[in-house]
Amino acid sequence: MLATLFCALTMGFADPKEILLVLNKAEDTVSLIDTANQRTIKTIATGHGPNEVMVSPKGTWATIANMGTGAKKDKTITVLKMPEGQVVRTIDMGDYARPHGMAWLDDGRFVATTHEPEALHIIDVKVGKIEKSIAAPGAGLHMIVLSPDKRMAYGSCVFAQKMVAFDLVKAEVAYTVDCGPRAEGISVSPDGKTVAVGNVGDDSVTLIDTEKKAVFKTLKGNPGPIRTFFVNDGKQMLVSAVNSGEVVVWNTEDWSEFKRIPMMDLPGMTGEKGERHPPMNFAISADGKRLFVVVVTGDCVAEIDLANWKVVRTHKSGKLPDGIAIWSAE
Repeated sequence: MLATLFCALTMGFADPKEILLVLNKAEDTVSLIDTANQRTIKTIATGHGPNEVMVSPKGTWATIANMGTGAKKDKTITVLKMPEGQVVRTIDMGDYARPHGMAWLDDGRFVATTHEPEALHIIDVKVGKIEKSIAAPGAGLHMIVLSPDKRMAYGSCVFAQKMVAFDLVKAEVAYTVDCGPRAEGISVSPDGKTVAVGNVGDDSVTLIDTEKKAVFKTLKGNPGPIRTFFVNDGKQMLVSAVNSGEVVVWNTEDWSEFKRIPMMDLPGMTGEKGERHPPMNFAISADGKRLFVVVVTGDCVAEIDLANWKVVRTHKSGKLPDGIAIWSAE
């Protein structure tokens, strides 16, 4: 199968300054979209069931975790050279399968989770090998985020209903904190003091103080909080509410609800008028002024202006978009 399935004509377009990478889970592909011109540059084959994508700090690489679907599991990570979007290697996870969450330590190494068995791995992207693996203390290690100094990693164990903190220097589990049913979406504040875990099973978000290693608040009323994400230097925290088809915005100063942004009747969105679609993964522009959010059943990515909290446009994706990331020339 050819790696490049489709390449848009580039005549008349300058080199893109910003590229949105969108994983089309139902098609086993990733689309590279020039956001300024709202055009698909190319669509590339991945492994089976691509779930998450991350761009390295210097923009050299993009890695794609191929988790698989149902009984058909995958155990690979696709590596793209950016901004060309060229597949340069496929990392085989060996005895581990169903990779999912990822985060970059530097431009040459990243961490990734696996479900079978549950573990966190430190991976050298150039060599394409696992350097270290740390077993997780609970079932369903899914998403992973890093502390600002990148000495700690915080993961969500979906089925164990826990947040697990990994000490990356000692390569061991530091501690765990009990959350709620199906603890999945996870993010860390820019100052590293707060970890937010979305509990899809009871519509709540658990807020954890990383210094005290304990829960300090639980936010209710987030229907299906499958992802969380901090913006505006940590002044707001966003929740993808899949069961109500909206992005819920919380002010972090007093943890009051600020706004709800419905994923409904957006330009280019598939579906019926008045139908709300579930949002999911987030990505942010290099200047921090524009937010991108996947609209799963709408087959698009919504772009939100964080100055006025409005959807300004959408970017068409393939079927069942999931993970997204931004590459920037800046």
